[in-house]
Amino acid sequence: MKTSSVAHTTRVSVNVQLREYFIKVYRFMSLGLILSAVCAFLGAHPPVLGWLYSTNVEGMHTLSLLGWIVLLAPFVLVFKLHSDVKNLHYSKAIWTFGIFSALMGLSLSSIFLVYAPGTIFTTFLICAIMFGSLSIYGQTTQRDLTSIGSILGMGVWGLLIAIVVNIFMHSAALDFAISLVGVGIFTGLIVYDTQRIRHLYERSTSTQALDSVAVIAALTLYLDFVNLFLFLLRLFARQRR
Repeated sequence: MKTSSVAHTTRVSVNVQLREYFIKVYRFMSLGLILSAVCAFLGAHPPVLGWLYSTNVEGMHTLSLLGWIVLLAPFVLVFKLHSDVKNLHYSKAIWTFGIFSALMGLSLSSIFLVYAPGTIFTTFLICAIMFGSLSIYGQTTQRDLTSIGSILGMGVWGLLIAIVVNIFMHSAALDFAISLVGVGIFTGLIVYDTQRIRHLYERSTSTQALDSVAVIAALTLYLDFVNLFLFLLRLFARQRR
């Protein structure tokens, strides 16, 4: 009876610690999304748009040199965070994630050139509800999702190839298919990545290392959220122009 009581107490303690860890991950992710939203809103104003985009004689918006830097810099920061994860200091991880979120927000300001603000806000709420439900499932499911990780990874690469191909084809049907598949892939990735974060926590033996890993986990879920949001926006939203 005493052994059973100790085991129960241990399980409760582990569950509480895991919940606190996920709260920390979600807090970082939420702060990143808020920072991105603020920067996207500010970036949609004419003075900033003038720095990020140039307009040709046909009225088409194209990226300026600064715009290309803002667009590509987040990819460099993501690579930096993932490559240095074992030696990454907690404060450095937070600052890098903050800079990444700000730059991502600026690069996403272009959606205000295409979609109405009300449509963006509604799609964001739908995405948030979907994300919350999927991530809770990823935390609680007992099904091992490891096998679908590689399938989803290949799906992302296939999606990127299809997007590049459609830049030249301009096919509305292919664009719809890409959006539909994109929603499906990132729906799966939210569940898979949430479970993977849980497994990383359960296997970790260092509290200090977990702090930095929490930032990387927040970055992973942030990217899943943003990509799901963008594909939902392409799939359902009405274009302003």
